[in-house]
Amino acid sequence: TDFGEEVPADEADTTPAAVESMWRTVQGWYRSGVHPALQVCVRRHGKVILNRSIGHASGNGPRDGREVEKVPATVDTPFCVYSTSKAITAFVVHKLVERGLLDLHDPVAEYIPGYEKNRKHRITVGHVLAHRAAVPNLPRSALDLDNLGDRAYMTEILSSAAPFAKPGRYLAYHAVSGGFILGEVVHAVTGKDIREVLAEEFLDPLGFRWTNYGVDPSDTGRVAVNY
Repeated sequence: TDFGEEVPADEADTTPAAVESMWRTVQGWYRSGVHPALQVCVRRHGKVILNRSIGHASGNGPRDGREVEKVPATVDTPFCVYSTSKAITAFVVHKLVERGLLDLHDPVAEYIPGYEKNRKHRITVGHVLAHRAAVPNLPRSALDLDNLGDRAYMTEILSSAAPFAKPGRYLAYHAVSGGFILGEVVHAVTGKDIREVLAEEFLDPLGFRWTNYGVDPSDTGRVAVNY
């Protein structure tokens, strides 16, 4: 286990028993053997009352042999959060709405020229955020690492997509398409990559070291292994 900086429970209007109850729950979850590591940070009234980790960042996965070095997870170990990034993207979009740069009811085609192709002219920014845009998938080629960073290629893929139903009718998890669509919308109204906007609007003001999209190549060795 690793313990980070925590304030006494009474400073956040709670009790040590409540904090330890949460920690016992985390320990019980870890003992189930489902996850090689757990990392938990809880704030109450803006104060950190629980900041701990348990387990291993690498070396203790299902197929790791006994000879593999076990690297403990700490409260500073970065993890890949995958689809949690959708909520982060939503924060960015809503911040731009708050600033008056876009409207959730606007058609995506107002921001991405050519997006109206194949009957997509009625898909709104709000539809994409709500997973109701009816374009949940991307072709396999779009997920090739050589293509992911090619904005022109990805924009053409997004514009060529055909919805499977009328926008707004069905809920369908836009697992891989939504982020790229919204990223292009953000770029259209700011002239900046969504990573840059996220950093300027949230991460830098909050002093966050992590929580952006992807990770710098020099930091990959610090990231916990995804088992």
